[in-house]
Amino acid sequence: LYEAGETSFTSNGLGRLRDCATCVVTEERNGIYECDFTYPIDGAYFKEIVPGRIIAVTHDDNGDIQPFDIVSYSKPIDGVASFHAVHISYRQSFMTATGNHIWSLGDAFTLLEGAEPDNPFTYSTDIIATGLLAAADGTPKTVRQLLGGSEGSILDAYGGEYEFNGFQV
Repeated sequence: LYEAGETSFTSNGLGRLRDCATCVVTEERNGIYECDFTYPIDGAYFKEIVPGRIIAVTHDDNGDIQPFDIVSYSKPIDGVASFHAVHISYRQSFMTATGNHIWSLGDAFTLLEGAEPDNPFTYSTDIIATGLLAAADGTPKTVRQLLGGSEGSILDAYGGEYEFNGFQV
């Protein structure tokens, strides 16, 4: 469990949630990336698990740690509360970029990296593509919309598949 401002996830943060009863990560290609977990009200860190904090979990056979922002929780049932968290990449839904006449994937990434407020995410690809990024039409859009949430997005213009790894896209 970590504070909202954590970026490295190399320590135990506020503490390890050893009492966690269940934890399920749902990841869809170019889609949702969310975490649902349950925790007992008598667990060591129950009072510390609040919306705005981050839970870092392993979600694959490689043991890669991925950070998720805790966004909601339910009232406890039989002494266990349910929590919902979204991958840290969802923060890009609150960052805005405005561009026009973007003709390459490299320029598209430069546009995203300059999003406001300050964008801590980095972007890379093995795809070499050119073409008009129609979503960059001079009107402000969220980084998430430019990635794939609106017509003419990076995904539409250049193809590919996203992999979200902490603050790397």
